[in-house]
Amino acid sequence: MRWRRRRFGFLTVVIARLFFPAESQYASLLLTTATFGVGFFMRPVGGILLGLYADHKGRKAALLLIIILMTAAIAMIGFAPTYAAIGVAAPLIIVLARLLQGLTTGGEFASATSFLIETAPGHRRGFYGSWQMVGQGLAVLIGALLGALITRGLAPETLDSWGWRVPFLLGLIIGPVGLFIRRHLQETEAFLEARGAASVRQSFGTTLATHLKEVLVCIGYRHIWNYFVLRHLALHADFRARSIAFAVGSGFPCPIDQPRVHDRVDASFWGTVRHNWP
Repeated sequence: MRWRRRRFGFLTVVIARLFFPAESQYASLLLTTATFGVGFFMRPVGGILLGLYADHKGRKAALLLIIILMTAAIAMIGFAPTYAAIGVAAPLIIVLARLLQGLTTGGEFASATSFLIETAPGHRRGFYGSWQMVGQGLAVLIGALLGALITRGLAPETLDSWGWRVPFLLGLIIGPVGLFIRRHLQETEAFLEARGAASVRQSFGTTLATHLKEVLVCIGYRHIWNYFVLRHLALHADFRARSIAFAVGSGFPCPIDQPRVHDRVDASFWGTVRHNWP
């Protein structure tokens, strides 16, 4: 799912020329980057809305809906006419597609992770859930490779004419394949048991208030990782070149190896933090 979204970022310069023309090249690039950013704004919205849908209709139903919407968003970008063809409607199509991508990405992370964890044995939940993060790492790598192959292998005129569409159109192949796979999934036993046992449905606000400690711990852990690891490496010149190797070489083992430790040790540690929260 994610490698299809990443291609937008790697082809920003080309998309800026074709869909966001401006007197200044920098203004055009900033508009394109802002369009890429609106998708991130929709992620928590998608996580909430599609997460609630998954809780009511099932993980399988949510995953099916998500891949249909994501494929539609990719098609909107891949087949979108340029600004020269239809004017201001062209960037509006791109913005709408990015909003839809962000919405489905948020829902995908919540629903797919829930599905993986609920499918796993009790002592392997961290390991099973980590494959969601492995997929994200692979998405960055595949997206970067595709962007490099397209931009380096095609002449600028060919790239602007039709070459930039190729990665998006290739992504459409995943839609039918993913839809077929997800249609044949079995709903998790945990969801079926929870749905059968639930007598009263809690609202989102009630659920958030009930699990506020867990939410705050997860948010804090994520931001600590982003700041002390990613930001720290980026701010030091001697680490900039090596940070790429760090992300590729260490990033893939970590999502798998770290949950192995989590399943044995970290669960007790974070459980202690949560239960002793002031």
